[in-house]
Amino acid sequence: MLAAGMGNPFAFPLIWPAKPKCLYSFKGKIQLQRVLEDVRALGLEEKTRIVIGYRGERIREFIRKSDFKVELVENPRYRESAIYSVLTGIEGVDEDVLLMFADERIKLESLRRLIQTDTGLGFLMSKDFLYYCSIVLKVGKEKLDLFRDQRYLSDEFLADARRFLCDDSGRPLGKVLPPPAGIYLRSGWALDFMIIDIIRRVCKLNKATDPIGGGERDFSPVPFDESAEYMGDLDRFWQTDEYRNSAFVRFVFHLEVAVRLVERSVTILKHPVRTLRSLRNRLRRRKSS
Repeated sequence: MLAAGMGNPFAFPLIWPAKPKCLYSFKGKIQLQRVLEDVRALGLEEKTRIVIGYRGERIREFIRKSDFKVELVENPRYRESAIYSVLTGIEGVDEDVLLMFADERIKLESLRRLIQTDTGLGFLMSKDFLYYCSIVLKVGKEKLDLFRDQRYLSDEFLADARRFLCDDSGRPLGKVLPPPAGIYLRSGWALDFMIIDIIRRVCKLNKATDPIGGGERDFSPVPFDESAEYMGDLDRFWQTDEYRNSAFVRFVFHLEVAVRLVERSVTILKHPVRTLRSLRNRLRRRKSS
């Protein structure tokens, strides 16, 4: 279960009351508690390993005060890439793995169907997600080495995965992709693209089909379930109970975002040459992909 990321710095506070996304309250309950209750209902609680990083001590405190019996492991390189969290989570594992996110939920029935499949690789999808991106991934122990491929620790595979999701003219298939300049190893897209790349390698796919245009999804021999009912995650701070229930928290958060925007503007004004060089490099990457 991945819980090491910082989240979007313009979508969640980094000063106060900064904490991992999964520890914010959502519709009356802490999101991590919801997800762990689902894991307990599946009978997998004592086999659960949570990968922590950003403000990991807050998650340790939450687990210590709760009655959940899970293992905590720390990813010290969470700032570099979410892919390191996957590598940390599967280190020393020699059995099937269910890859989940600490701030996302789907129906238990969907999870049970996936767990019961006898396969080396299976995944759940939802209409709420980018085409080919999964919410939950089941990986057989014989397939774990795919995740250990050092190729995923470089930027090279990102452009390949993006091209896979675009037609010949570069138009994204399915839901809109971010521009190439916005995809880098530190972004959450790197993990999504890693999963996409593994699925296409196992299924020997050369090009994605267009789900809107009626193209067929050919994931043989990987079982998948695209009817998984997504129950929402915390994409933005203003979805949380902390934000909704306190005018002071709302004021402090918007003040922090305003300060961060001013800092970014000042940096651009102080270093125009560096900014122009960065924009030029982004345009080059966009053109190449």
